[in-house]
Amino acid sequence: MGVLADALERRLRLATPRLQGRVLVELRRAAPKKTRQLQDSIRVRARYAAGLLTVTAEAPVVQAATTERGARAHVITTRPPNRKARSGRGRGALRFKVGGKTLYRRRVNHPGNRPKPWFFPTLRRWGSFLSDELAR
Repeated sequence: MGVLADALERRLRLATPRLQGRVLVELRRAAPKKTRQLQDSIRVRARYAAGLLTVTAEAPVVQAATTERGARAHVITTRPPNRKARSGRGRGALRFKVGGKTLYRRRVNHPGNRPKPWFFPTLRRWGSFLSDELAR
C-alpha cells in the first residue's frame, strides 16, 4: 500500500467508533419522542475491516416500523388469558387513560397513523457523517 492509502486506512479506523456514536445520536434525535422506548431500542454498529466500512442500525420495536411506514386502521385485542396468571382487575384487558380516567377494554379500534419517516432519511445522511468525522 502507498502512503496515502495507509493514511486513509488509519483515518477510517480512528473515525469508525466516532461514526458509530454519531449515527446513534442522530437516529435518537430523529426518532419520535412519545415514549423513550423507541429511542432506547436503537442500536448502531460500525466496523472497519479488510478495507470495508460497514454500518448497521436497528430499532427492533414495533413503533419503529409503524412510525416510519405508517399503519392502517386495525383492531387491537387482548391476548388469550394465561392460565397461571392470578385473576384480578385489569388482567386480560387493555388499559389506557382518557381524560384522566382509566379505562379497561378487551378490544379497541385503532384509527391507524400516517407515515413519519425518520429512520431511513437519517441513515441516508451517514455519508455526510463520515465526511465530518474524517475532516476532524
